[in-house]
Amino acid sequence: MRHLIRYIALRHLTASPGRTLLTLLGITLGVALVFAIELVNGSVLASFRQSVDQMAGKTALIVGDGTGVDEELLDVIKGVEGVEVAAPVIQESMRDTRTGAQLAVLAVDSLTDRAVRDYEGPRVQIGDELAFLNDPRGLLVSTSYAKKHGLREGATMALETLHGPATFTVRGMLAPTGPLKVFGGDVVMMDVFAAQIAFERGRRFDRVDIVPSEGSDVEVLAERIRGAISQRATVNRPQQRAADAEQIVAGFRLGLSIASLVAMMVGGFIVYNALAIAVAQRRREIGILRALGATRGQIVALFVGEGVLLGAVGSCLGVMLGLLLGRSTLQLVAASISEMYVAVQSDELFLTPRQFVIGAAVGVGTSFAAALLPARRASAVEPASAMRKTVVTADGGLTTARRAGLASLGFALLAAVVAYVAHQRSDFVLGAGVSVFLAFSVAFITPLLARWISALARRLARGQPPAVRLGVLSFERNSVRNAIAIAALAMALGNVVNIGCFLESIKVNTQHWFDRTLKSDIVVFAGEKVGAKIEHPLPGSMLGELAALPGVEFVNPLRMARQSLQGKPYYLFAYNLPEYSRHDEVPVVEGELASALVEIEAGRGLAASEQFSKEFNVHLGDQVTLQTPQGPRAFRIALVYVDYSAELGILTTTREVYLSIWKDTLVDWYGLYLRPGTAMEPLRARISRELGKRHQLMVLGNADYKAEVLATFDRSFTLMRAMELVALIVALLGIVNTLVVSVIDRTVELGILKAIGAVRQQVRSMFVVEAFLIGLAAAVLGLVAGVGFSLYTVKELLRFQMGWQIEWQLSLRTVLETVAAAQLVALLGAWFPTRSASELDVVDALGYE
Repeated sequence: MRHLIRYIALRHLTASPGRTLLTLLGITLGVALVFAIELVNGSVLASFRQSVDQMAGKTALIVGDGTGVDEELLDVIKGVEGVEVAAPVIQESMRDTRTGAQLAVLAVDSLTDRAVRDYEGPRVQIGDELAFLNDPRGLLVSTSYAKKHGLREGATMALETLHGPATFTVRGMLAPTGPLKVFGGDVVMMDVFAAQIAFERGRRFDRVDIVPSEGSDVEVLAERIRGAISQRATVNRPQQRAADAEQIVAGFRLGLSIASLVAMMVGGFIVYNALAIAVAQRRREIGILRALGATRGQIVALFVGEGVLLGAVGSCLGVMLGLLLGRSTLQLVAASISEMYVAVQSDELFLTPRQFVIGAAVGVGTSFAAALLPARRASAVEPASAMRKTVVTADGGLTTARRAGLASLGFALLAAVVAYVAHQRSDFVLGAGVSVFLAFSVAFITPLLARWISALARRLARGQPPAVRLGVLSFERNSVRNAIAIAALAMALGNVVNIGCFLESIKVNTQHWFDRTLKSDIVVFAGEKVGAKIEHPLPGSMLGELAALPGVEFVNPLRMARQSLQGKPYYLFAYNLPEYSRHDEVPVVEGELASALVEIEAGRGLAASEQFSKEFNVHLGDQVTLQTPQGPRAFRIALVYVDYSAELGILTTTREVYLSIWKDTLVDWYGLYLRPGTAMEPLRARISRELGKRHQLMVLGNADYKAEVLATFDRSFTLMRAMELVALIVALLGIVNTLVVSVIDRTVELGILKAIGAVRQQVRSMFVVEAFLIGLAAAVLGLVAGVGFSLYTVKELLRFQMGWQIEWQLSLRTVLETVAAAQLVALLGAWFPTRSASELDVVDALGYE
């Protein structure tokens, strides 16, 4: 068997270097994309886990989540048996007014924090440690930031706090290692009690980090702490933060992985086509081998070996290319996740053996699967029939059109069964599998579609020039083989339509939701750009300042506190819900708004978003028990409503109830409603001028804010658009491969045509017509498949992942782009084969065998 592969398979591959190179390139690009996405996904999560570990240090438990923990509980926690160290922490951000840099603030009790986090080697110099401890405006800055901006001990820095610019003194410097490395060097440390004042925390910390005594059981200690503080704050392991982040970005990561697999599937079609063509062209060779004693199993192994060899070489090249792609796309993915979901800093790739195994397995596995059917066809060749001198056709397509149709029906039924199970379980992973089965169903229907296109084209070609009719005839004669190129291009185009319609559906529904629920004339929040996250909270005292401005009718203060329930994250929203409901619409799914407001204002009820209802399986009338500073408290779900403003489920209460229970005065976002006749732009400019610099505000009009939010959706799909292009390039390689073989098979025929007077333009026209029909068939199939995929994605997968139920929208722009892309790719793919066919020498062509 080794000799068959060495002397026959390798000889065949090296005898057709152009086609072999095209096939290898298709596998390489597919593997590169899969490997790069796997590498980037893994690196982003590994970076986040590493950040959590560096921040945690020796921390085994964290007390406090979202709204923090009361200072009075600190001594209680310290007194719990098994607690070695209880270190309070506040994490915030401030802007350096001189440099414009946004600095992360890590506020700790330096007397206790050294026992928690590893600061080995970071201290360069603290001239007077007592001065630092006693100075509420004392800072430690990283050496990298100090070097970059010329800071020394004793220097002053003007930083933005919740109360406006304040002057701080540099009391020492720290190397950006350990927990400081998490923030990339743009970080300052300050005393936690000073931070309570600077960031309007009152007598609260963000959290308390616990280091247990040696030999303490962490789970037992957690229960002791919960009992000691009467469950007035959550108690979790640090790793829960990483788990929450993984859950939040799971859908985004899976979407990237599925999109990358499309390119790999297209590459599999190219391998299949190459080997199917090889079987047809090498019938006599196969017959000779069979006559010499080669068994059917050896013939199967020969062709499967060719496929695996192509897959192995393509996988090696793909992994190397994937490393380069991963390095170039890491920052793009990290930026998209940071803008849309959770902040993550990822500047290095984390390589694991698992990633290399996945890259190799995808390439070799796809090639192996693609080679099986051609190998079986080869083993079925009978020596006697193969040895007859007959005209050999390279039409080695998927299978007969009838069998392909039955296979398509089978995959469609399988997709329906899996879709039913996924629907019953609301299982996102199973739902993603439905798309895979649908893709195979579409692929196997391609031969039938090619025949239907052929029959239609033949009728329309009557009365057309001979070159057109010959092009149609060529497409019809090679319809099954062309089906492979059509299927590959259709898969790539279907992905374009799927993403385009999905994005259009999200944007249109979000815009419609915005128009109903966000009617404030001016939006005010902290930061430099609009994103899914607020840069830092604002003081509640701004409410009075904004409400006192001339022309302001109502100011709605929104607080978004991230909490956890049953080990899963959610948002607790608080704002002036009764007044808001008089200005904006609350899209109700379950319940009645008026009666719900009575319960919510009384502190007995909460409004839940659709996503929260789905994620925690609670509905109207059910109870949820939340952690509060006074201990666990039960609330009734008084309303279920539509909310697209966050990636997590949302519970909503009024600001008054929130202040009375959670004691948190901060505000993330202010919405200003103006009196009729008040000009928006002058007031917006005034707020920006008078308050903007003090609090580093973004002050936007309603239309501008909505436009910026919707633009974030487009930016988040930048990488997927790039992957669409790679899939189209791989499909182009498949068309080149198909038409090159067509030229080879028809060499004698082309020689005869040129001998009887056909000119170059006529020969070119033949192949252009064939390429046009390939593009037309791929466009039709890609549009149908893409629409089907996007319908399922919007109606089912989005509901499984986010709990959202939105209306599907057809993107006319995407439809036009798809049709244009189909013809462009097909005609580009025809360029080289057409040029080769038109330049054939008549004598050489007639003597070709």
